[in-house]
Amino acid sequence: MYELACTLLFCAAHRDGRFLAGHLGDGVMILETKGDLSVFSPPENGAYQNETYFITGADAVSHLRLQRGRWQEKGALLMMSDGTADSLYHYADGTPAAACRTLAAWLQEGEEETVSQALQDNLERTFANRTNDDMSLILLSWQGDGDL
Repeated sequence: MYELACTLLFCAAHRDGRFLAGHLGDGVMILETKGDLSVFSPPENGAYQNETYFITGADAVSHLRLQRGRWQEKGALLMMSDGTADSLYHYADGTPAAACRTLAAWLQEGEEETVSQALQDNLERTFANRTNDDMSLILLSWQGDGDL
C-alpha cells in the first residue's frame, strides 16, 4: 500500500469552459488569466513542511479539495508536484513565481512540439537542480471562446 501513496492533482475541462479540479496534498495549482497569476489551490502540508496527505491515508477524503466552475476568459492552469513547486512557487509568502507566466505564455503562443521539448529541457536541467523530490508538471490552456 505504501508504494501507492501519492498526492493528487487533476482537472477535467469541457470545451464550453466548465471544469472540475481536485487537489490532495502538497502540490500546487497556479492559475494565469490576462497575465495575472494566482494560487488556484495551495499546498496542504501536515504539521511540518515535509509532511503531507496522500490518497492512501485514512484521512484522504477529508483533505481532498474540489473546485468547479466555468472559465470565461483565456488562461492556463499549471498543476505541479512539490518538487516542481520548489522552482515555481514561493513557499515563504504563498505566491507563484514569475516563471509561471512564461510557461503559460508558451502554451498560448508556441507549437506543441516546441513547448513540450522546452518543458522537458527545463525540468531536466533547471528544476531538477533545485529539488531532490518528485517532479511533475501538467499545463492546461484555453482560449476563452470554448476552445481548450
